[in-house]
Amino acid sequence: MPRMTHVILASALSILPLSAKAATFQIDFSLAGSNNIIGTFTAPAGGGTVSNLMVQMFNVLFDTRIDAGGPFDYDPAAGDFVNYSAFPTYTNATGNATCAATQCTLQIYPLPNDPTPGDYLAVDGNLNNIDDGTKYAISGPSPVPLPGAAGLMALALGGLAGLRLRRG
Repeated sequence: MPRMTHVILASALSILPLSAKAATFQIDFSLAGSNNIIGTFTAPAGGGTVSNLMVQMFNVLFDTRIDAGGPFDYDPAAGDFVNYSAFPTYTNATGNATCAATQCTLQIYPLPNDPTPGDYLAVDGNLNNIDDGTKYAISGPSPVPLPGAAGLMALALGGLAGLRLRRG
């Protein structure tokens, strides 16, 4: 097989697993007497470092991490967040009638060795509760889909490699 064909095939195969690594998970905050609030975050499908955590709660979007802890992970076996040095704490980047920008906080209290989900606390700038201490549960992952164009590109590169073989 000519060297160029090896390069084409390796390039085509290298694109396939890229987007299968990330997954979107949901966090369901169960509120007594009201609708559940759903947040989302991204992590590797088999567990790993959490990114893009966002929670919309009573017109406040908690989307910016502010605690001094480093990255933390999601562990599917524990069903919770793990490997954190400080409780993950988020604030609102934009303001609204409930809170001015960066004046509300959401702190998550993971309980990875407990069979029940962790707790959380959301407060406004005056430390008034927005919501307090009810449980959350994490579900997912919802795999990030591989774009259809990547499959078509792999098929086209494979076809080019096949043509090169026939000529070559």
